[in-house]
Amino acid sequence: MRARPQALWFDGFVVDLARGCMRRDGADVLLRPKTFEVLRFLVENNGRLLGKEEIISAVWKDAFVTDNSLVQCLIEIRRALGDDSQTIIRTIPRRGYIFDVAVTDEPARGVGSIPERKPAPAQIHEGQDSNPRKTIVSAPQAAVRSAVESPRAIRMELFGGFRMSSEGAPVTAVTTSRMRALLAFLLLNAGSTVSRQQLAFVFWPDSSEPQARTNLRQLFHHLRSAWPAAERYIEGNTQILRWRTEEAFTLDVAEFEAALLEADEAHKKEDRLAARQALLRSVDLYRGDLLPGVSEEWIETYRQRLKEKYSGALASLIVFFEEARDYQAAIRHAESLLAEDPFRETVHETIMRLHGLNGDRAEALRAYERCRTVLRRELGVEPRMAMQRMRERISRVDMQPPSASRPPSPSSELRLVGRVIFRHHGFVERI
Repeated sequence: MRARPQALWFDGFVVDLARGCMRRDGADVLLRPKTFEVLRFLVENNGRLLGKEEIISAVWKDAFVTDNSLVQCLIEIRRALGDDSQTIIRTIPRRGYIFDVAVTDEPARGVGSIPERKPAPAQIHEGQDSNPRKTIVSAPQAAVRSAVESPRAIRMELFGGFRMSSEGAPVTAVTTSRMRALLAFLLLNAGSTVSRQQLAFVFWPDSSEPQARTNLRQLFHHLRSAWPAAERYIEGNTQILRWRTEEAFTLDVAEFEAALLEADEAHKKEDRLAARQALLRSVDLYRGDLLPGVSEEWIETYRQRLKEKYSGALASLIVFFEEARDYQAAIRHAESLLAEDPFRETVHETIMRLHGLNGDRAEALRAYERCRTVLRRELGVEPRMAMQRMRERISRVDMQPPSASRPPSPSSELRLVGRVIFRHHGFVERI
């Protein structure tokens, strides 16, 4: 029996099955983990028509996701492949997709083999096995003193870019992406002891262990030279590094997650006002994806998890404001959610329905046309029938815009169209 191939080649690209990445001209092509799994399934089934349900079942297993999660992955793959004309991954309207190029499990002449690469575990906590070949993924345990700030407390922000300040004044000494990535890793694991061996594998997975440890030693030396206060915040010796939680500091990521926990606690106590205020604080803290300028592999897990939490907070706020009949506020948060995933049809549908509930037929129909334009351009399909039926209802319902003396009153016809029920950790759709 022939052994399972370690890699697959097509059109100048290499899908490295052993490493879980795609390469071209010897360099990695950055893809999110789920995006790579979608690519892998397409490549392994090249030439065969694959339905959406089959792909979702193969990649996400028993997890509940919408078609738009798949669409987002396909768009990312097409961009990485330069497949603007959709000739590599062909869309068959209403049926599925075909990976329509030749795939081989042997490199073409002149194409090198795949180099061996050591795995890069995500983090090690104090008391855990420090073997760098064991992958340990867990949520960041950032312990910060955000309630009472010392006058000397340092402020660290990672959402939307790297920002650091001390006593209210910007600290601009940490300028390189590698220094910022090292600080971010330690901050996201604040209070936990991280072995130097672990960090070396995380940051230089393709280097030999001696070279990787030398690189880490030099990077930490440059960080301390650029920012002398690092000695106060980072504990280190020849074996470990640790961000000290004994020193006063604040971190926007920790505050974001603390606000979400506060919202959950308020929800359990049925304190809707406190829950809404906590959610509003959380979305204000999220100023963009986690360190968008850092392309290290390890950060993608953190980045995606925090992005999903942000989307969940926005979705919960949509429900809060809709139930309070503050449709303008609900629409604003729905637009923010759509900006995170422009291809999520249910969010387009929610925006259209909210405009309808607000008595604004023109904006509701404009929302429908925007959705149809996106779906036609990217997928060559029309909005689903539920959304088309909603458009018909909105077109014929008698609407009056709300006034100062008369708050918006939901139309019974629009209320029958559907709801989207959200949770902080994700969402469940019901149409």
